[in-house]
Amino acid sequence: MINLFEANTTASKIDVNSIDEGSPLHSLIEKLNCSTSYNVGDPEESIMSSGKFCDCDDAFLCEHRLQFIVDFIKKNFIK
Repeated sequence: MINLFEANTTASKIDVNSIDEGSPLHSLIEKLNCSTSYNVGDPEESIMSSGKFCDCDDAFLCEHRLQFIVDFIKKNFIK
């Protein structure tokens, strides 16, 4: 299977072949995906660029993004 994430992103460099598209884990990967080059745009669904979710630096795991991850895991993976 081919990685469907855009080239020059962090998600394009990991093995996602066993993860169903549309699953909560796939969604989390989309949210945490970052550009790996300055000359390409930011991934559309990502919260990792400044101004999309918070105003913290690009690709920085700030307290706002960390809280998003914790809330996402609690909502989707902890019963």
